[in-house]
Amino acid sequence: PETVKKSHDTIIRNAERIQSIVGALRMFTRDDFHTQAKRINLSDLIKNFEYEEKIKQRVHKDIKVSLDIEDNMMLNLHEELFSRVIDNLVINSTDAIKEMSDPWIKIVAKTQGREAIIDFIDSGPGIPDQTLKKIFDPFFTTKSVGEGTGLGLALVKRIVEAFHGKFSYVSGGEHTQFRVVFPLSAID
Repeated sequence: PETVKKSHDTIIRNAERIQSIVGALRMFTRDDFHTQAKRINLSDLIKNFEYEEKIKQRVHKDIKVSLDIEDNMMLNLHEELFSRVIDNLVINSTDAIKEMSDPWIKIVAKTQGREAIIDFIDSGPGIPDQTLKKIFDPFFTTKSVGEGTGLGLALVKRIVEAFHGKFSYVSGGEHTQFRVVFPLSAID
């Protein structure tokens, strides 16, 4: 019975992974998903994302997620696609910090000047320079075979840029940090 359950879980996990890879590849070939944008409350989307469930599914470990989110950040985005941005960044953080003794992820979202800024920060020490040069290349991964596709960050960048935003790694900090920036013109 235990072997059957493990096999079942492995099959389900691999099927979901294949579905995710196919979905990501389909997004790379589309040019029009930005036309499906609608006004969404980005603050609520970030606050209501099921972080703990996603992390436990991935690594079966508790990783503290803290949110510092400005209220009522309304942007013209595709909700499902931006959920995918959150998902990919949280999964990458989770995979990178899962072996640490006190792993954490922090998401900060605020308006500043003429921009909406969303920072994804984790307890990791940052990304080495030689790796940094390639992190946005499709199919580049630092993960073991079978763990990563190398599509996550490339897909995040494509989605963010499709909605007139910028996606970058913030270097020089004490921890690993990625930043998503949208111009306020994307906010109604």
